[in-house]
Amino acid sequence: MEESLRIRRLEEVPPAKDFTTRIESRNIPAVIKGCVKDWGAVSKWNPSNGGLEYLQERVGLCVVEAMLSSFAPVFYGDLRSHERVPLPFSAFIRLCRLRMHHAEDGSGAYSESERTGLLGPESEHDCTDNQY
Repeated sequence: MEESLRIRRLEEVPPAKDFTTRIESRNIPAVIKGCVKDWGAVSKWNPSNGGLEYLQERVGLCVVEAMLSSFAPVFYGDLRSHERVPLPFSAFIRLCRLRMHHAEDGSGAYSESERTGLLGPESEHDCTDNQY
């Protein structure tokens, strides 16, 4: 198999210079094990640790850009087939909660009212100064 097609599996984070010359510059895919294990967001943003509530408090009023697709929730990598829409982050949080609920009960389906109810009347908020 051609070297650039093999996925490198690294047990530890390499020095920046090594990563730049051996991986990034050669456009080689790589998996670096454990590189974010001590990153605070891993626990703070985790839905099973109250992460959705944390994010709702911090950035729920922010408006973000989302991509709509008729293939949702599957993404096939074609950005052109998606429509970009402004979306309150709180609506995204509601969608996450809804998906978690349906995953738990095994239904996997959304009602029309659930789909249309995601975009509630939210006010825009300047989110440039938040620390997440």
